[in-house]
Amino acid sequence: MVVSAIHGDERIVGPLGHELARSVLPDDVTLWIVPAANPDGWQAGTRNNANNVDLNRNFPWAWRASTGGPAPLSEPEARALIEFVPSVRPDLIVWLHQPARYVGPIGLTPVEYAQAWSTQVAEPVRTGVTQHGGSETWCALVAGIPTILIEVGGTEITPGLLEAHRRGFEACVRELRPR
Repeated sequence: MVVSAIHGDERIVGPLGHELARSVLPDDVTLWIVPAANPDGWQAGTRNNANNVDLNRNFPWAWRASTGGPAPLSEPEARALIEFVPSVRPDLIVWLHQPARYVGPIGLTPVEYAQAWSTQVAEPVRTGVTQHGGSETWCALVAGIPTILIEVGGTEITPGLLEAHRRGFEACVRELRPR
């Protein structure tokens, strides 16, 4: 499963989510893509949703009122994701962000998944990442689903960048192990 654009101002990740849909994957792999987890923010080009909440701080893991909205899961987008994820029970969730430039396995996610992606995009692997109220952290540490945070470097979309990340995703999928 790939989730893109939970922050509407991260403009590389929308096209990247579409590029990942073009991946050549094994026949036994089903790919779920959420192209814009924050459709209001994407439309407006803003980090937050229409209620001015950072959706990636609205999940019930170390939630904080200062950045996560009026309550955990107060936002319909976060509630939709927290219901959808367990319903499809993916073997891996990839969350696309920018521009911090790293590939981060969250929680107990095998570092080999991140290393396979990292090798293709020449971005470092960063372990030990958690985020208060974070969707990625909730998926890995609460739902128990292997999760990778992709922080695409830079702010410019290029065909080479999209292709490299598609190759990274394909390499990562080849590393998947049954849970």
